[in-house]
Amino acid sequence: MRLNVKYPVRRIGDENLIIIPLREVTGIKKVLSINSTSLWLIESLAGRNFNVGDISSLLKGRFDVDDLVADFDASVWVNQLIKYGIVGNDEDA
Repeated sequence: MRLNVKYPVRRIGDENLIIIPLREVTGIKKVLSINSTSLWLIESLAGRNFNVGDISSLLKGRFDVDDLVADFDASVWVNQLIKYGIVGNDEDA
């Protein structure tokens, strides 16, 4: 997997946002507000290929969580980003 460079994190005020166009013709957009942990993960994974295990390892290295919790959180996090096209296959990003 790889982060899609088309959707950078933008800082607006105190918020970290990812702005995703849903329909180019109408200009409708989806705006995701991300927390500091998501920002840190995105910054840590930028520009490289990764998998759920890599995300889990990052979480375990930063937080005092057991393997099962880190694996679950990594899976939920990356699946949300896949849903919006923020994370894709190595060739797509």
